[in-house]
Amino acid sequence: MSEIINLQKFAEEQDNQNESQSQPIEYVEKVDPVTRKSIKIPKELEVFLGHTISSTRSQTEDKYKTMIDQLQNEAADLPAIRAELEKIQEEKMTAEERAASNAKKKIDEANKNAEKYKDFAENWKRKFEESTIKNDILSSFGDTKLCNPSQTAYLLEREGNARVEEIIDAEGKPTGRFETKLSLQIENEDGNIEDLEGTPLELFKKWINQERNLHHQVIDIKSGGDTKRIKTVGGRIDYSKLSPTERMNIHREQGRAK
Repeated sequence: MSEIINLQKFAEEQDNQNESQSQPIEYVEKVDPVTRKSIKIPKELEVFLGHTISSTRSQTEDKYKTMIDQLQNEAADLPAIRAELEKIQEEKMTAEERAASNAKKKIDEANKNAEKYKDFAENWKRKFEESTIKNDILSSFGDTKLCNPSQTAYLLEREGNARVEEIIDAEGKPTGRFETKLSLQIENEDGNIEDLEGTPLELFKKWINQERNLHHQVIDIKSGGDTKRIKTVGGRIDYSKLSPTERMNIHREQGRAK
């Protein structure tokens, strides 16, 4: 806008200087594109300004031509277009602005890499925990015959809130080794519920021998099973000391009694 005002001032000065001349200066009226006000400029300057604008437009179109052609292509390479646009934007920046822009790019790139490696580490941590829990639970079954080991393992994992914890030595220091821990509610010999914590190897036998879990075991039922020799504790049957066959025979006898 200041350039346009200066041109007008220049025109007025020229007019003052040429008032005494016989040939008057011819003016044309134009609208300032910024202020939208009408101004008068010498007609000769109109030609000069027209040439300047045309040249500037041509230079601008040449600068953006590559990017425009790429955008009009159906198989446009968006990263390349973005890079071209950034290059054009940087040309208008000062040295300080370019330095700040480059610094921001490096920070953004570092944050993206950190997030990527974080996701990578969490993914492997999850896989390690899942495999550790599965292997520890399955290995705790020992010689127990189960109808569906995978289903039993899943139920034990869920009911016991299975998680992986680092093993601590006698001095209370971490060992760098890990194991699965469970938290279970187990009915003891007196019929009371106990909250127990331990490894699958420590708790599986107690858990599978709970009356509610007997159906998970494969029972080799033989006719004429002897239930008379089964001992009781406090008038209650001690299921933990019974074989699967003995437990099944007891349930069969109890069913007949009903």
